[in-house]
Amino acid sequence: MTQTIRLYDIYHADLFSRAKANQLVNHISPKADTVILDFEGITFMSRSFTDELYNLVNTMQGKVFRYTGRNDDIRVMMEKVADGRTRERKLGIPPAQMLFFDTQSKLADFLVVQ
Repeated sequence: MTQTIRLYDIYHADLFSRAKANQLVNHISPKADTVILDFEGITFMSRSFTDELYNLVNTMQGKVFRYTGRNDDIRVMMEKVADGRTRERKLGIPPAQMLFFDTQSKLADFLVVQ
């Protein structure tokens, strides 16, 4: 079964936030094997929404996603995020050191000294 979801009907013209992208799962039929996401009328899509959309697509095993009605801005955002997901991330900061304390008093001692 093919299901078409008009994103404008759910979100209006702006797609933003990971939380909004996660809401999309509530609109996808379990019976659908192909999901067409229709971007007609969408004028803005944030990087966070796009990244979470890719996360959602990657976790929906057995479903094929297709996109229609994307304007140039939406298409470019999807290309940039997809490209960024394939490259190694270089944050430029060292990884955080993880500390563990087996008692509250050891934690308190650490915090006072620091």
